Amino acid sequence: MAVAGVVVLLLLAELLRDYAGPFGLKLLAFNGEGYYAASGEIDYLAQHLDLLGDIALAINLDAVGHIGHRTAYSLYGCPAELADLIRTAPATPPEVVEGEP
Repeated sequence: MAVAGVVVLLLLAELLRDYAGPFGLKLLAFNGEGYYAASGEIDYLAQHLDLLGDIALAINLDAVGHIGHRTAYSLYGCPAELADLIRTAPATPPEVVEGEP
């Protein structure tokens, strides 16, 4: 994970420090995308395989701070009701756009 991704993850943790909502949250830092074995991801999946069905949403931060490009999100297999909530979130700045999956 690049430095910018770590900064975003730490800022997100700070913003969520008082979260008391109905869902449990996990912030995970993986760095195996560019590494052929994806060791951290594989290990996490092996240890938590029985819990994967409980995951409601996963967010991947990729190319954070990429100069000259807009911030985009993509919805992969997201239930329609959740996708609609994400697309209409009032706090979404106009420079954040939906990208292709």
